[in-house]
Amino acid sequence: MSVMKNRLAAVLGTLLLTVSLARADEPPAIPALRLDNTVYAAALPLAEALGLKLTWRYGGSAAYLQADKSWLTVTAGSPLAAAPDGWTLLPTCPVKHLDALFLPVEPVVTRLGGAVQADGERLTVTLGDAKVVLTAPLEPPPPAGIERLKADLEDPRVPVRELRGSAELMGGLRGALNVANDVVGPITPILEAIAKSRVLALAKHVPVVGAFVGTAQDALGAAGEIGDLMHQLATFDDEQGKPIREAIEAAAKIADLPDLEAAAKVRATWQAAGPAFDDRLALLDKAKTRLIEYNLLLGLLDLKLKDLDANGWAKHLPVPLTLAPARRALTDLKFHVDAERWRCNAQKAYFQRLVDDTPAP
Repeated sequence: MSVMKNRLAAVLGTLLLTVSLARADEPPAIPALRLDNTVYAAALPLAEALGLKLTWRYGGSAAYLQADKSWLTVTAGSPLAAAPDGWTLLPTCPVKHLDALFLPVEPVVTRLGGAVQADGERLTVTLGDAKVVLTAPLEPPPPAGIERLKADLEDPRVPVRELRGSAELMGGLRGALNVANDVVGPITPILEAIAKSRVLALAKHVPVVGAFVGTAQDALGAAGEIGDLMHQLATFDDEQGKPIREAIEAAAKIADLPDLEAAAKVRATWQAAGPAFDDRLALLDKAKTRLIEYNLLLGLLDLKLKDLDANGWAKHLPVPLTLAPARRALTDLKFHVDAERWRCNAQKAYFQRLVDDTPAP
């Protein structure tokens, strides 16, 4: 009997050793999490597994990812990414989680030329010859009460503790607005000079001149509205952002020390942010529409300018006119407006969840 026990122990020992060696040979699991229907993975181990070159930027809150034939620069909290052909808008943003940058796997990998196949909790990721299988459990939401409130508050897509210390609600737009003002602003006086040109007015019966002047006048009318909208975007924080700031401050305090009773006392503050988010979204939607229209109008004016030049009339312009830089600046600003619209919707949904999961006082 003792001989049999010794043999069994030896066999079990061999099996355990085989399992241990097999596990030791496997690559370590890549940390992943699921937010709604999007799977995120830690940027560094994912890049290493897929053979991507990764360069950290802004202290680890942004990353440059380079594949063989493409590259992408992404930033935590923003769906806007830089790519070889300009800006691209991801369907969601990278996030900071456990002090690491996590990437939305499917949109990032596909834009780098890879493929992603979902199968329940598993995500198979391929890029060139590399292949990775991620596991992100499909977990039910926490039960109603303090645990669900904690989960709501800690949503990394809306990091309220960082937002509390932010100087501007729409700070992501500031740089693009400044560039657009610097490049697009000088066009307005040129359009005014064209509209007032006596030489061009007298030659309006010439088809190419009449078409050019008419389009320039349309662009001049649109420029005034664009300037007003850009001013509203730049001043929204000061003039209409107070309810949003108060909601962020209240959420950050509760996140530091979660408590249902304390949350109930600020529930009305979270509710009050709703109309402010609606105002911000309405302004951003209007800005996006007008930016597209104005850019198309400048594109048409550029075509008319080429016709004018081809027919020898461009020399009569009161001031030389170049539209390409302005059109690029407007395109960049439109992408930043889209990114801000995403952030606004994400924050609005965040505070609505807090309201829904907090009992009324």
